[in-house]
Amino acid sequence: MDALSGSHPKMDWEATDLVTAWKSFQQHTEYVVSEMLELFCRKTRNELFHKNNFKQPLSERPDSSIKKRQILAAIKPSQRKRELKFQNKDIIDVPEDHSYSFSTTTIKHKSFPTYRDIGIQTDIDSEFIEQLETKLKKANENLKDSAFLLRDRFMKKVLRDDKSICFYTGFPSLHMFNGIFHILDSYEKKYEEREHLKPGPKRKLSRYHEYTVTMIRLRQALPEKMLADIFGVSVSRISQIFTTWIYYMKSILKDLVVWPSKALIKKHMPASFKKSYPNTTAVIDCTELFIQRPRNPTTQAKTFSTYKSHNTYKCLVSITPNGNFNYISDLYGGNTSDRYITEHSGFLDLVSAGDEIMADRGFRIRDLLLESRAYLTMPPFTRKCSWGKGKRLTAYEIRKTRKIANVRIYVEQAIQRMKKFKMLSQILLWTQKPLVYPMMIVAGFICNLMKPLANK
Repeated sequence: MDALSGSHPKMDWEATDLVTAWKSFQQHTEYVVSEMLELFCRKTRNELFHKNNFKQPLSERPDSSIKKRQILAAIKPSQRKRELKFQNKDIIDVPEDHSYSFSTTTIKHKSFPTYRDIGIQTDIDSEFIEQLETKLKKANENLKDSAFLLRDRFMKKVLRDDKSICFYTGFPSLHMFNGIFHILDSYEKKYEEREHLKPGPKRKLSRYHEYTVTMIRLRQALPEKMLADIFGVSVSRISQIFTTWIYYMKSILKDLVVWPSKALIKKHMPASFKKSYPNTTAVIDCTELFIQRPRNPTTQAKTFSTYKSHNTYKCLVSITPNGNFNYISDLYGGNTSDRYITEHSGFLDLVSAGDEIMADRGFRIRDLLLESRAYLTMPPFTRKCSWGKGKRLTAYEIRKTRKIANVRIYVEQAIQRMKKFKMLSQILLWTQKPLVYPMMIVAGFICNLMKPLANK
């Protein structure tokens, strides 16, 4: 053992020295770690608790909700409506919960715009607010009624200009359309007294809308279902409106389709009549309207027209030399002769002594006019040739026929004008017979508002 220790004296010294150094290093490390832990705890405590003032009561903290309410309560109401301006310092002074979460250098040098409340700087009158509320309420009511939007847009299209009103209603201008409505409306108001009103809900459409619906259906013959969808009412209501207004308009406008005096006719006599037939007071003709085939055999036989090869209604119309309607007869079956209609329709009651009536060859009424001391102008009839084959006219008779045809064309043009009201040009139902005569009166009156067919 001695030999062993004596042989290695240096190694024993180094081992003892190493143990001493290790103990010294361990003590120093414990001191350093304790100091670091104490420093970290102090730093963390200051960051988490000291600056947030968690040790103070809530009422003493400047950023608590209780303190804010106390400050606001101390401010007078008049001082509360001040302009609120947010400046940069209000953002920079916000306490930092954790300094490592964001950097203040990015905010200190950044500028922010100032804001102010619009409600504070705007002075609104109470009357103006009431007007806005009224408009808003009305707009909401209109939005609820989706049919109102479609009806309003369609009415704007119809009443846009004279061309549009002529297409939809047949009136030459919007001024005339509104003028006739004011005439009809003035008569209608007489029947709107309280004791004459029927019980039930108020009408959904105004009188002006109903008047427009009637004229559109008469002119364009739009289906009742289509008009009901456009104006937001039922199909039965459209039918009631059309029937009521057609009868009402006929009762007022019938007196305006008048037989003018001879002096007035001569004053407006066209040049084509002045040259050849200056004494003409009326040009007459019969027109036919197609109807559905009736189920009753007797009615079918009375209404069948051999000329049209169809079941028709037939009526007598008369125009002045310048093309205005001055007489429209009631309806007869298509199998009725022209002479019978002229004799029984009341036309002869309007003819006075000295009148000259122009008609076609089918009107063999010379003897009827002679009873009123009036004259008949009509094309001459053809005669059998002397050699017994065919019929012919003399040169004089041919010239006379051409002259009459040149001026008699106006009555055909007037009838064509009337039939541009498509309710009269389509195939009518047998159940619509009571409406046909009123429709012809209204259509004839509107045709009289148009430009004369013959130039003066």
